[in-house]
Amino acid sequence: MGSQLEDRAGFAGKEMMPDDPTLDITFFPIHSPDNSNMVIPGMYIGSTEGTVEEQVVLDKTTHILTVAHNGLPEKIPGIKYMQIDILDCPTEMIINHFQKSFEFIGGAMREGGCVFVHCGRGISRSGTIVMAYLMQTRNLDVSGAFSLVSQRRPSVYPNIGFQLQLHLFEKTRKVDCPKLFNLEAELVIWIKQKLRDVKRLMAAIFEDEQLLEDCEPWRYLGFFFENCRQYLGRIDIPIPKKLLTEADDVGRQLANLAMLFEGDGVELAAKVGQVMQGWVAAQKRLNGTGIGREGVIADGQSITDLKEEYNSLLWKTAPKTFKEGNVVSEDEDEEGEGEGEAEPAAKKAKTQ
Repeated sequence: MGSQLEDRAGFAGKEMMPDDPTLDITFFPIHSPDNSNMVIPGMYIGSTEGTVEEQVVLDKTTHILTVAHNGLPEKIPGIKYMQIDILDCPTEMIINHFQKSFEFIGGAMREGGCVFVHCGRGISRSGTIVMAYLMQTRNLDVSGAFSLVSQRRPSVYPNIGFQLQLHLFEKTRKVDCPKLFNLEAELVIWIKQKLRDVKRLMAAIFEDEQLLEDCEPWRYLGFFFENCRQYLGRIDIPIPKKLLTEADDVGRQLANLAMLFEGDGVELAAKVGQVMQGWVAAQKRLNGTGIGREGVIADGQSITDLKEEYNSLLWKTAPKTFKEGNVVSEDEDEEGEGEGEAEPAAKKAKTQ
């Protein structure tokens, strides 16, 4: 029963309301037809189903790395196992598990074996570990690692918090989380950046509606805000109320673009808006409930526990002052806000 909840809710958090109109809108795959997929010779990635004896024999698996807190595989004699007990939750510090996973995977391959890395569905947790291993051993950036893994298993897509940790790993090349890094704050900053991107794109459309013929920007934004809906919408992360109000308003404007324009880009943009509104509704339902926070937020990781100033490790410039759970930069001039800011590396990757 626990694994079923994890499959539906992502990390055993609160499920979205069954009548949520955005549940049937998806920008990235939820399931893969394959139990396992070879990423590089000697390393496979997949779902729990890839740990059954028939698949293990087919793949010639010798080592199994489970990146999950439940749905553990039944052990097969002669196979070496290791578990990373972690939830598929954006505020879990998966970076702190990189070193031992590197050692297990590398040891298997040095022995001439074949290692299978899996989580529940082979999408987020296992994808993050495999991408990090490739970054470590092949000196890849996030974009290169994601491109390689997703070519082999298209459903791979780390949750929004794991993406930021991969970018942190790319920047520092350290396999533990720096004390100065605050994941919740970085998430809030990233959401502000994406809202700014949406507003600028909408403004550009009214200047040149031909921009709607390019669907790629909307797909990227759809990936991002669906990730917010799928994951952040199930945990009581203290996102500033003003930011949620802004996201809801922008989402409504996007959803109404079809009243003014026509074409595939308009339809896609409207879906992004609907997903944004679905995320905001889910997030507001959770505010103040504490759902999903127990055992997830490390000491000093909550925005409300921050000191007066927070200097981002992933952004060149960004709103930096945090107080009482809010980003204190709301009086900035909207027109000039964000000038000179930069996304984390791998801006063109689908993870962005």
